[in-house]
Amino acid sequence: MRSSEEDGILVTESTVGAVGITELRFPPRYEQPRSTPERGYLAFVLDGALEKSFPRRMLVLPAGAAASGSTARSDSSMFTSQSS
Repeated sequence: MRSSEEDGILVTESTVGAVGITELRFPPRYEQPRSTPERGYLAFVLDGALEKSFPRRMLVLPAGAAASGSTARSDSSMFTSQSS
């Protein structure tokens, strides 16, 4: 397992068999610009909330929610410190 921090973003990475696991912790109100992921992903919101914006809709995911993403769809994200 390895950890690093840059611009307030904490990254912890590990590998279990053939599966890569990455924990990302963002500062409150951090905005991630629109991008298309290099690989598909499964995300779990551990605390706070995650607002995902797609070309035609927006999703608000509270703590405890899960989401998946693919390389076929671009989105932007905002990370908040509260789930409301």
